Amino acid sequence: MILTCPECQAKYVVDPKALLPAGRRVRCAKCRHTWHEDPPAADIPVVEEAEEKVSIAEETPQPEPEPEAETVSQPQVQVEEEASGADFDLSIRQRKKRPRPIPKGSNLPALQNHNHSSSKWGWISLCIFVTAVISSLLIFHGPVSEFWPPSAKLYEAIGLDNSHGPDRTAEKKQEEPKIPISERLEIQNLIPSKEVRNGTPYLVVRGEVHNISETKQEVPTLQVALQDARGVTIRNWTFMTSPGILSADEVVEFETSLPNPPADARDLRVSFTEG
Repeated sequence: MILTCPECQAKYVVDPKALLPAGRRVRCAKCRHTWHEDPPAADIPVVEEAEEKVSIAEETPQPEPEPEAETVSQPQVQVEEEASGADFDLSIRQRKKRPRPIPKGSNLPALQNHNHSSSKWGWISLCIFVTAVISSLLIFHGPVSEFWPPSAKLYEAIGLDNSHGPDRTAEKKQEEPKIPISERLEIQNLIPSKEVRNGTPYLVVRGEVHNISETKQEVPTLQVALQDARGVTIRNWTFMTSPGILSADEVVEFETSLPNPPADARDLRVSFTEG
């Protein structure tokens, strides 16, 4: 038996026996409209369950089935027995959706609407950030080790020893004890003499500077001081040697002169201006 909703014209297939004996209230599953449906007319045969099980093969001759006069656009539904006076809910059978098949050769579920480009740019941004941090730590390892002293051991382990930087080199030079000049250079073979040049008396001083160290040494300015009988300096002057830098164990001769030396000069001393 086919029921039609008076509101939305939805059609349902219902067992006529469910409406016996006095009709029942039914509800449309589509628009939820409720109405009273009368029992089927007397001309619609109601067949018992036992009789329905009779095989059609026993009935002869077998007539061809007549086409139904009315087509049902909605799928068939089942009406369950309820207590008398209750409404029938005409529920529509919905077709189950098939799950999306997993791609061949993959053991993971397919990801729908997955934006791969955003994930790609995220990884690129992360790589750029990590590279910038590592580069900064390597370039500015000097300030980093000063701000955080334990990091100096890490820099030494990877071959970035900050002890060779310009600041550390200057500190080492300052920390190194200065060798006295008397242990590096020596004045020897000092010979003073008096000479007359163009009618003018001169005090001529000749000698040698010897590099007694094992490294190159720069010869500082030399000073000649004339002293009287009491040891008081009455005249002094300075001069430079040529060349001014001596290799290890090298000797350079020097000569300097003073016109019109003081008559009361009794002694002279030659020394380096640098202590």
